[in-house]
Amino acid sequence: MYACAAATEEGARCRNMVVEVVGEMCHLHKGGKVAPRPDIILVKFNLNPKWAEKFERLGVPRKSSLSFLKENAHARQAEKLGRDPYRYGRPVADSGVPVFGKQGIQEVSLFDLLKELLDRYKITDIHLRPRRDEKMDVLVVSLMVSLSPGEEVVLSSSASQELLSFLAVSCWGYCHVWANPPSDDGRIVHTVHSSHRAPDSKPRVRLRFFDGLWAVEPVP
Repeated sequence: MYACAAATEEGARCRNMVVEVVGEMCHLHKGGKVAPRPDIILVKFNLNPKWAEKFERLGVPRKSSLSFLKENAHARQAEKLGRDPYRYGRPVADSGVPVFGKQGIQEVSLFDLLKELLDRYKITDIHLRPRRDEKMDVLVVSLMVSLSPGEEVVLSSSASQELLSFLAVSCWGYCHVWANPPSDDGRIVHTVHSSHRAPDSKPRVRLRFFDGLWAVEPVP
């Protein structure tokens, strides 16, 4: 199941699902406006302490979690659009759309995706923060399509190589892509969140950007 590729009247992505056709629109939006490409993409990875320590040694800073602020913001945004913020049965509020449905995708590689995104977006922030339950850490990489002078974060070559090496050998048990409604300044933010890293497993599929509509393809 994939999220309908159309934009609603408010500019948010439609919450209806279509069956196994990437980029298709639901019956309510056939022939309508395609959902906009994201301006900002947040790529998040759950990390064990060993990998978190590696990235800290390479200069990746640690920040505190502001999950309670995000929770409130998502709830307000959902209500503004007339959406139930707890529609998907999660213990946190959601204002956006799970592009690949509630279950997301499994056994996935993000290596090609990150290379694809780095050709079109620039990194504006990279940091570690505690996961909501504080049992693990989350590596957050923020990418933006257009920047003002000085906004881009230049990673050291060692940090860049470590990040790519980390993804090259990573198979993620679960990956969820969220297409969020427009922010107050009109920007579209998508989130890619991966967990349950299984380094000894071979990925079954890989995630692709597909111009912001997102797609999966088999790993050859």
